[in-house]
Amino acid sequence: MKEINKYYFILLLVLVGLVSYLIISSQYTILFLLFLSMLLFITTIIDFKFLVYYYMLFGALTDPGLARFWGLSVNWLRNSILVGLYFVYLIFLLKRFYIYKDNKNFKTLIYGVLPFIFYISITTFWSISPIDSFRYIPKYILSVLLGLIVLLDSKLDVKKSIKLMFYGTFIFMIISVFAEYLSSIGILGRDSEYFEGFSGRHQSKYYVVFIIVFLLSGLITAYFNKFSSIFGIIFGLVILILILQRGAFLALLLSIIFISIYLTYRISVKSITANLILIAVFFAMIYMIFERPEVQEYSFVSQRYGISDFLNFIAKGDIQSAINIIAFKGRLEMWEASLEMFKNKLFGQGLATMSIGIEEVVGRYMELHNDWLQFLIEGGYLGFTLYLIMWFSLFKISWRFRKSKDKTLKFLALAIGAYTAGLFGWSFFDHILSYGQMNFSFLFILVGLLIKREIEVKNAKN
Repeated sequence: MKEINKYYFILLLVLVGLVSYLIISSQYTILFLLFLSMLLFITTIIDFKFLVYYYMLFGALTDPGLARFWGLSVNWLRNSILVGLYFVYLIFLLKRFYIYKDNKNFKTLIYGVLPFIFYISITTFWSISPIDSFRYIPKYILSVLLGLIVLLDSKLDVKKSIKLMFYGTFIFMIISVFAEYLSSIGILGRDSEYFEGFSGRHQSKYYVVFIIVFLLSGLITAYFNKFSSIFGIIFGLVILILILQRGAFLALLLSIIFISIYLTYRISVKSITANLILIAVFFAMIYMIFERPEVQEYSFVSQRYGISDFLNFIAKGDIQSAINIIAFKGRLEMWEASLEMFKNKLFGQGLATMSIGIEEVVGRYMELHNDWLQFLIEGGYLGFTLYLIMWFSLFKISWRFRKSKDKTLKFLALAIGAYTAGLFGWSFFDHILSYGQMNFSFLFILVGLLIKREIEVKNAKN
């Protein structure tokens, strides 16, 4: 047997000793960063493409309630490290740019989707607090890099990538449930009133919606196994109910409405009936969820009100009363106050300005919870126009494949369009781009895979 090099043995002893010390002293943040650094280092040495596979499988597992390290969150450090590694990765792939330069969907991605990400990032130069803007920029850049890498790297197979993303959805849900148990007994993070999972309540909600839309699209197009898809959708819905996020259910409703429209190739009694049944079932499910006492208490200004009162006001045409009984958690006041901060109307106030402004108004550093208003004020008319073009371009990419005969293209296009519809509506009431690594990263990965698959199909026909 080959003798082990004594230096490797010493290194192993040092690592074991370090890990043991960190566990005994409860330094879980440093331990997690050490593990993550070793994982990224090993995958980079073996093969660069494993860095992308890592994100497809584990990318949504972020910041598990750990303490800050030198004032920086674990999630920010991870994103920033990945941005550096993916940027180096992309440099070696740019030589393949010529393959896609004439593709109309690639042009839509480059000229329709990416300009907003680029513009809102550079507004940091005239932001009130450039340092605060760097909370977001790594997330934006990470999303773009991932989309371009999966497109340009010939070693990243489309179907294998989809399969890994499929496995990743179940990995996230299972680990989140396990982590919730650990937090409830005080081992990981903190025990909370709502479902926190591995990545926290606010981060998890975006990816859970993605999971449901992703699996639902696969179920409809018969891309995934029927049983595992249905099980995953139910699993995701249960988690979403425990997270208690009204905006998430609105997003799902919009995704389902989009799917209904997307799959209706011609107007007929059969298509209209099928769509109405689908939407009615989802409405019924939402109604039952909102009948639960904890959801009712969270959603309305008083325990006296419930979903039945809301629907009664709507039926009577009393929209104002319907709005008044909803608990907006201070959003309406923040939105009204935010308009007073809109001064540089052409170029905007700069990224991260709103959080500083809101702190002055309500006394807490928090998001505006309305991406439409936020990017109108921070990006100005120019940034807001690019923001709208981005959404339109994503819908456009999806719609072009509406009648595709290729199962993979049909699945990817449906998932992209449905998730875009959900995020589009959700952005009226939340700050979805603040969690770009949880939604736009996976959305742009799907866009990259879609364009790559399109080229594969065309080459196969020639």
